[in-house]
Amino acid sequence: YYWTGSSQTYTAPPGVTYVTVHAWGGGGGAGSNTSAYGNYGGGGAFVQTSISVTPGEVLTVKPGQGGPTPGGGGGSSTVQWSDASYVLAAGAGGGGGSDGGGGSLGGPAHGGAGGASTGTSGSSMYYGPWGYANGGTGGTASAGGTGGTAERWRSGSEEYGGRACNGGAGAYATGGQAAGGGWSCSLSTAASYDSAGTGKSNGGGGGGGAGLFGGGGGGSFWTYMGGGGGGGSSYFVGGTATGGSGATPGGSGHARYDGSAGKGGTPGDWPSVPSTDGNGGMVVITY
Repeated sequence: YYWTGSSQTYTAPPGVTYVTVHAWGGGGGAGSNTSAYGNYGGGGAFVQTSISVTPGEVLTVKPGQGGPTPGGGGGSSTVQWSDASYVLAAGAGGGGGSDGGGGSLGGPAHGGAGGASTGTSGSSMYYGPWGYANGGTGGTASAGGTGGTAERWRSGSEEYGGRACNGGAGAYATGGQAAGGGWSCSLSTAASYDSAGTGKSNGGGGGGGAGLFGGGGGGSFWTYMGGGGGGGSSYFVGGTATGGSGATPGGSGHARYDGSAGKGGTPGDWPSVPSTDGNGGMVVITY
C-alpha cells in the first residue's frame, strides 16, 4: 500500500486468523536547492507487529505522504482497527531547513528521522556573530516535540536581515509548523496524520514529521538560517520498531522493503539540480 490521499482497506481472507503488518513512515522533504548547505529530509521509521484477526475483518490502511521540498515534514503510516484505534503507527521524517544561500554560516540543518519511541531532533544552525536557528525536537511516546527557537544578533535592519521566529510544537498525530520570517513571522502548514506538511524557504525552517506524536518545527533567522524539523514517534505495542538514520528509513534491509519508501529528500544544487521531495511511506500486510 502507498499513499493515495484516501484511506484504504485490508480485508482478512477466508481462513486467515493471523497477519503481520509492516509499515514505513514518510520521508521529510529536503531544504531548498539555493541553500549553502545540503540539508536533507529525515527518513521514516519502520514498525512491524503481528496481530490476530477474524476472517472478513477489515483494517484501515493509511500510508504516509512524502514531505515536499522545501522542508515539508512527512506523513505517518498507520493501520487501524474498525474502532479507529491504532494497530501501529510509523513516525515520519522531518523536513530539512533552508538557509539563505552563499551568505549563510553555521549549518547544515538536516531534518530529523522518524523514531521508534522518540523521533530524532532536527539539526540547528549557529553562527556566533549573527545568531541561531534551532531545529525542532523529536516527538516522544507521550508528547509532541518542541519547536526550534531562534535569535538574531546581527545588527542592521530587520526588514532586510530578517526577524528571528520560533517553530511550532508538535502534537498528537501532527508535526510542528516550520517558521519563516520577513516583515513578520509566519508558520507553514503542519503535517497531520498521513498527510505531509510544508516548510519554509530562504532562511526558513523545516516542518516536523507526523507520528504518534509529531516532531517540532524548525526555527528561522530569516534570511540566513533555518533549523530542521524533528521526526515523529511511532506506536508499536506488542511489536518492534526501528528509527530512521539520517535520510535513510528504518528497516531498509527488511525483505519486504521496496528500496525507496520513506527516504528523506535529497538536497539539490542551484541552478541546475533541484532538491527532491521525501518519498512516501509504505504498508505491507502478510499472512
